[in-house]
Amino acid sequence: MMDLTQKQWVKHSVFHPFEGFEDLRWKKGGSVLYASIVILLWFVAKILHDNLVGYQFAVTNTKMFSIVPYIVQTIAVFLVFVIGNWSICTLLDGEGTIKKIYIYSAYSMIPYVAGLYIRTLLSHVLIQDEVIFITCVTVISTAWSVLLMFNAIKAVHQYSISKTILALLLTFVAMLIILILLVLAVLAGGYGWWSNITLQTAYFDPAFSDLPTGFDGCRIAVLSDLHGAEFGEDNAALFDAVAAERPDYIFYLGDLEDRYRGPAAGYPEQVAEGLCAIAPTDYVTGNHEWAIGGVPELKERLTEHGVTVLSNEALVLERNGDALVLAGIDDPNGYADQKTPQELAAEIYAAYGDPFWLLLAHRNDRFEGEYSLLGADLVISGHGHGGIIRLPFTDGLISTDRTLFPSYTAGLYEKNGSALFVTRGLGNSGPSFRLFNRPEVAVVTLHRGG
Repeated sequence: MMDLTQKQWVKHSVFHPFEGFEDLRWKKGGSVLYASIVILLWFVAKILHDNLVGYQFAVTNTKMFSIVPYIVQTIAVFLVFVIGNWSICTLLDGEGTIKKIYIYSAYSMIPYVAGLYIRTLLSHVLIQDEVIFITCVTVISTAWSVLLMFNAIKAVHQYSISKTILALLLTFVAMLIILILLVLAVLAGGYGWWSNITLQTAYFDPAFSDLPTGFDGCRIAVLSDLHGAEFGEDNAALFDAVAAERPDYIFYLGDLEDRYRGPAAGYPEQVAEGLCAIAPTDYVTGNHEWAIGGVPELKERLTEHGVTVLSNEALVLERNGDALVLAGIDDPNGYADQKTPQELAAEIYAAYGDPFWLLLAHRNDRFEGEYSLLGADLVISGHGHGGIIRLPFTDGLISTDRTLFPSYTAGLYEKNGSALFVTRGLGNSGPSFRLFNRPEVAVVTLHRGG
């Protein structure tokens, strides 16, 4: 049997369609490099043929060039064919490896690829009446490659003629399935990416029988858990979304920055200025601020830029001649000797009697066992990230401490005579991502009634 160089094996395979691939198999010839060159030449030939063909034979007039369709039509389709054939023939006891299928299939494409170059050249020396010559080149080169491909698959897997036909038919079915799966994967990936960077404004309308009349219809923009994210340049998209809702107040529920990324220079000031330009903004710390450190300095910077920082303290809000109490507590990750929520609640009752009051507290997971027992009419929290992955009939799939099926992650709840609102938040912590759970600008409108 012949002892040929790799270049000679390519020539032998092409010009001896019936025995060339059998010889190649038994001599264990074939080069991945040469096969890859063939596929690259196909890619280039396709570009040249579609864009430089003579004007008499041009089918389309391309106004904008994009390389992506050519990658899909050549390299991607070829690789899908190789994978599809390997997957099918593995089930049909084929002997070919992915490497051999890749090499043999690429060699089979040589006449077709050469035909593309010849047709492109002929299109510049022939006239429309001589199109028969181009047609002949197309038919001959395509038929030649089809014959080579059939014998390549037959040889590489050691199949009979009938089994080769079956394998090729099933390969095209497998290619279709793979392409569908790839499209679905791209769509899913695109949706996942889009759903993590695109804001969603959500509306909530809790009603309270004892809400002061002056606060009926009060609109509150509730934000939380940015984790250093940006929506638009300098968070312009976020500020525009909030401003469009014309809130009376903005409540920010902590985790402005992320412990895994660290603080970003100027980021807190940027957020503070953007929000305070829209409406009075109140803020409480989250667990990530304390994990990063430097909380006293952060509070000072936010205060200097117009934010009201509530650190285990309360203030009175006035609207339309009525008043209510707004309180805020630091995250439990704060100083061990800080004022407890229970002490703050006692101070509120001692100072204001039995007022209608709101409590800003970062942690959603402390509502049932602690915050709902304080007597606040409405507790407003973040922290839960909406359960990260939201599935039907659940309150999210994963908690921020990585337990399954958490509670109180998004929307309105009630327990022990106290209502809770939890925003899904805006950003992601560390490497996590959202699914079916877009970043949320929450608008809570207070109503008197119920």
